[in-house]
Amino acid sequence: KKVDGIDKCKEILDELSSGKKIGANFIEGMGCKGGCVGGPRTNIDVDRATKHVNKFGEDSLIMTPFDNLNVMKILKQFNIDSVEEIMDHGEIVKILTRG
Repeated sequence: KKVDGIDKCKEILDELSSGKKIGANFIEGMGCKGGCVGGPRTNIDVDRATKHVNKFGEDSLIMTPFDNLNVMKILKQFNIDSVEEIMDHGEIVKILTRG
């Protein structure tokens, strides 16, 4: 499930906190309405911005959500102690891993 805008991000997190089923096994929350790269306040064209974002990601020390301590902290708030608890199979790992 993909949401954009702070209000929608908060809404989906509140739904998850309350135990509501959202019908998704992956959530992408973007603070900017329309996404950061293609949102309304961009000052460079989308293709150029996308290249910058991809370069930043490729150079990042945190290569997957599994490597991000903040992700693990959020999962613990939902009583999930390990990534394995939410993985049905290796396909999810492939989806979430940059290659």
